[in-house]
Amino acid sequence: MFGHTEDECRKKPKPRTEWRPILRQDPLNPTPPQPLTDEEGFALVKKKAAAPIIGHRELSPPTQVQNNFDIEDLDQLFFQCKWAKDLWQSMRNWWNFTVDTSNKQAFTQSLVKLKKPKGEKQVTYAIAAAAIYSIWRARNEKIFSNHMIYVQTQNKLTREHIIQRTLILNNITRKYTHCIEKLLA
Repeated sequence: MFGHTEDECRKKPKPRTEWRPILRQDPLNPTPPQPLTDEEGFALVKKKAAAPIIGHRELSPPTQVQNNFDIEDLDQLFFQCKWAKDLWQSMRNWWNFTVDTSNKQAFTQSLVKLKKPKGEKQVTYAIAAAAIYSIWRARNEKIFSNHMIYVQTQNKLTREHIIQRTLILNNITRKYTHCIEKLLA
């Protein structure tokens, strides 16, 4: 196949990762260091990759976790931290956003039970999705770049994005004319 002989295709591929340069040694046991097994090496890589996500005290969302011993969870990140609350409030002030943002369950239920005309409902869903993305993006900026995005800046960027998207959709379908006036107000 593709320039390889049949025997080459049937050979088992070599493992891509060699753990030989990484040595393990028990400080309580005076034996010489031993190379890591593949399982130990993969566990080490997983642990290092997961470290920023699993809730170290210095790795918190845009505002510090209220109790330094809490592990960051979805409710805390998206609905309870001060930065997220401020963003949700700015979205409420801009668009008649009647979605409950107290926790994940209430947020989901209020989106499901939303009573608005179809166009307004779709804009509300877009705003909710953009806000969730903005919160996640701000968290990652803080953790990985040590750069804080201000709520006002993020609110402005999100508003511009939603307005542009709605204008484009309205230009194509002519179904969002009544929403555009509200968005631009």
